[in-house]
Amino acid sequence: MKQTIYAILAGLGLAVVGTTASANETVRTACEANASLDALDCACVSDGFDENAADLSAAQTETLADLMAQSFGDKAAAARIASADPMTFMAISEEMSLLGDLPANCVSSEKEAEMEQAENEATRLNAEADAQAAAYEAEMAAIPTAPAPPEVTDPDNHPALAGSAGVDAATRFRDVVIAECMSFGNSAGFCGCSADEMEKQLSPNVAEAYFVSQKVWREAESGEHAWDDVETVQAQRLGVSEKELKELIGRYNHFVQSKEREHISYACQAYR
Repeated sequence: MKQTIYAILAGLGLAVVGTTASANETVRTACEANASLDALDCACVSDGFDENAADLSAAQTETLADLMAQSFGDKAAAARIASADPMTFMAISEEMSLLGDLPANCVSSEKEAEMEQAENEATRLNAEADAQAAAYEAEMAAIPTAPAPPEVTDPDNHPALAGSAGVDAATRFRDVVIAECMSFGNSAGFCGCSADEMEKQLSPNVAEAYFVSQKVWREAESGEHAWDDVETVQAQRLGVSEKELKELIGRYNHFVQSKEREHISYACQAYR
């Protein structure tokens, strides 16, 4: 009966203004039916809809309600919109912004509390990260600069060759470290400083194991040894078993990934 009256009034050119109970119910029911919208306060959505549709005709209100219900996943509303009068859409174009504004303004108190808790946790984690970064910077700043390496005053005291050529010319651990370091474009001074500081912290047998292993690898690359024999040759040259060789190289690898090795790089920064 109500729809018939609206149709008659519309035919006489008279607009029925104000929200209808059915339109409001359409919006609220769709809001409450969508389980994924538990973050919304559907009573707030319903009240907001009434407020924004107060100056619309009944037909416009019903269409706007269907649009909102469709945004909440109401398939029946979507079907009704498919046959709605295009002129009605044009008449409510300004009110259609309601579709995005209402959900944003009607977050449930539970969701607001959850969001606040998440924000507080994010703030706490950021503060912890900042504190850790500051502590790390302070730790690095407190590392004393290493003594000037021999390369600064006597550049001829080692082969001072980068990469494979330096390893080939090396006569001890220090030379190998310098050659490998210089292959990355670092200065002889920085590499000499790094090698000196590493020798202070590594046990002689670990340093010797690394030196010998690199020399034998280079010999294998030039064809002096079969690749399958590399570890055997390394162990024999060191006078240890292959198991002991692996343990020594493992200790070296552990050191180069340690904080102590990182500190050496900072201690030698002045010689870059």
